[in-house]
Amino acid sequence: SFARRTTRCGSTGRSCDGSFAAEDFGYGCIHPVRDENVILQAVRDAVTASSDAVSVSISDSEGSIFDMVSLGLAEMFGYTREELLGRDMRLLSSDCIEGLSVRTKLDLAAQTGATCTETLILRRKTGELVADTVHQRRLNLAFNPHTSKTLWILVTIHVDSYDRCADEATRHLEKVSDQLRDMISNSLGALEISKESERSLTSCGACAETIDPPRISEFQWSILSACTWCN
Repeated sequence: SFARRTTRCGSTGRSCDGSFAAEDFGYGCIHPVRDENVILQAVRDAVTASSDAVSVSISDSEGSIFDMVSLGLAEMFGYTREELLGRDMRLLSSDCIEGLSVRTKLDLAAQTGATCTETLILRRKTGELVADTVHQRRLNLAFNPHTSKTLWILVTIHVDSYDRCADEATRHLEKVSDQLRDMISNSLGALEISKESERSLTSCGACAETIDPPRISEFQWSILSACTWCN
């Protein structure tokens, strides 16, 4: 279930502190990319196209800034994506006293990497109140085997829970989480396909044997073939 709990990362069982060993993922499941902005752009393309209400903060953001916003989130609250980008949950605040404590819990979870699910009352641009069940979780995208650092994003999924029971909201969150992870993994996988196409140009024409890529440098990120949630 989506209860708050201490964060453990993927299937490795390691604490989600941004440090991993290369064997945690396996070199057969990764693809090197030097520029992390290329990775983040692939993620942005996937998130933007989502019809579900999703916001993303990148790992070096201060707090839970809306660095990426889906069309679904913009429609849910009646803003344009441009109006939401660079802002945070305070833009949607209804000024309820209870909302302050919930946002504090979400901010703390964002800093520590813990998974967090809370329901709070937010306000659409029109002024209409909405009961928003917020599920916040880190998603690992890539890691550097030389520095043992992980490139992750903070994903926040929003569900209008006014007409949903708790179990229905939980099932919807699980469904959206799986779909979003798959969309992002596929978007990152497209980078790998593009890279393989480049490598094919360096193949030996006589034997069609592809030249091995250079070893991953300390300045390169290794994309995971399947993104992993911090549980």
